[in-house]
Amino acid sequence: MQRVVIDTNVYIDWINEGQYEAVLFQRDSVKYLSAVVIMELSAGAFSVRDRRLVREVTSAFAKVGRILAPTVSIYEDAGEVLGRLQEISGLYDGQRLRPGE
Repeated sequence: MQRVVIDTNVYIDWINEGQYEAVLFQRDSVKYLSAVVIMELSAGAFSVRDRRLVREVTSAFAKVGRILAPTVSIYEDAGEVLGRLQEISGLYDGQRLRPGE
């Protein structure tokens, strides 16, 4: 069985427009919820309905032990990858962080 982590944008489109139900509720995969997705959904849930949906989704994953929390080393690796992508894409402007900044 396939293990799947669904990104925030899929949940947002499901909450707002009912899209991607086939992805979210497919039976041939085991779904996990990223703690980062929980943070992003919580940050954008302003209405009572949206906050309730985020709590329900989070609770369902928590009950079955399927919430993934990135480690410090994963964030460090992600930061390095993002930095390299900025350099490759030309977004790096030549300025570096200096002590005290």
